[in-house]
Amino acid sequence: MTVISADGRDAPLVGDDGKLRRLPRSRRQLAELLEDPRARSIVRGLPSVQLNAMVAAVGRADAVELLTLAAPEQVRDLLDLQLWRGDRLEHDEARDWLH
Repeated sequence: MTVISADGRDAPLVGDDGKLRRLPRSRRQLAELLEDPRARSIVRGLPSVQLNAMVAAVGRADAVELLTLAAPEQVRDLLDLQLWRGDRLEHDEARDWLH
């Protein structure tokens, strides 16, 4: 599984050790990650902040399958990051997540 690096060369998205080398930034790259037989363990090994960045990069609609691989704690943390600004719930964001 590869992505094109900034200098135009192929760079591995997932290393031989099964760890994500860089975050997918497109639907194609996300599809490559999801096709990897280690996808569940790769996703569950991500810090919630990185999972949030990945969802933001590919979009909520395209991240549904990705979120099914995440641990419940990761989804909880992601929603905390997405829906709260300090101690204030972002009602429009929450509504978007529920639709």
